[in-house]
Formats: sequence, C-alpha cells, structure tokens
Amino acid sequence: MAQKRLFIAISLPETIRAYLARRIEALRRCASCGSFTHEENLHLTLVFIGETERAGDIIKIMDGICPAPFSLTLSRTGKFSHSRGDICWVGIKESPALSSLQSRLIKGLATAGFLTEERPYHPHITLGRGVKTDNFEDRVSELTFLVSDYTLMESTNENGKLIYKEIHTCHLSGKKDL
Repeated sequence: MAQKRLFIAISLPETIRAYLARRIEALRRCASCGSFTHEENLHLTLVFIGETERAGDIIKIMDGICPAPFSLTLSRTGKFSHSRGDICWVGIKESPALSSLQSRLIKGLATAGFLTEERPYHPHITLGRGVKTDNFEDRVSELTFLVSDYTLMESTNENGKLIYKEIHTCHLSGKKDL
C-alpha cells in the first residue's frame, strides 16, 4: 500500500469559501508576492498527519469520534511571520466544541501510535503562503457556519497544482463516542 499525505479537516460551506476567495483576491492585489489558496482548497485543518499507509486506522478513530453538530464563526485575520514571506489567515472564534473535537482526534491518533503536532492548536484558514505585504487588512466579517461533518483528506500535486481529495467523511450526530 502506498503512502499518502493525509490531514483531517472541516470543509467549508460554499458561502464561506466564496467570502474567503474575495479576501484572497484583495490580499493578492496588495501583495508583492505569495502563493494563494485556491477556493476549492479552503478548509479548517483539525490535525495534520503527514505521510502514512494507515488511512484505515485513521478512519476507525474518526468513526469513533462523532460529537453533535456545532457552529463556528470567522473572527479575525492574522499572519505567521516568516523571512520568506508570511502565512496569512482568517481565524475562528473560540469554540469549546471545536477544541474538544480536535483534542479527541489528537488523543485517538496518539494512542494508535501516530506522531501528532505538539504545538498548541490555533484554528485558522490559510489564505496565502510566502506573502509579502504591508497592507494586510485585519478586519473580517463575523460569519457563522454549521459544522455537520469532518473529513480525512489526501494532499496531492497534480500538474503543479495542489489538490485535496476526500477519503472519508464523518457525519456529526452525537451518537458515537470513544
């Protein structure tokens, strides 16, 4: 079985992706350089897993973690500074439901022997990488959306374009629990 580059994410509704795509275009116009997220790739990462052949094990863990649906709200913009250009993002308002889901996934994956991120979780949606600009707008509309599922995704590169493929989706119901 071949290794795949995997992550677990929350897909965004079309209305949120369209709003963020407009923000990306505004950022692109004021930036001297950068690589900007394609609208179809916009998502909220819960856990980055990396290269693995164990997608089946991840799916079993995900299927055991099924909280009730919850809402998230866009809250602010920000950037992670890097010498080669910044990672510009839109953040999510604090959400106990989101924190709980992410924490439970990390614990389940760690118990199964996966190496996971040790840094604190800062939920954000990446707009661009390697961005150089002095005019990054720090306001964002506080749009709220319902999270009714989360997905195991594979990151691939096809003809020089980053593509995210859905492997497995867990629909939130609140009926299953680890």
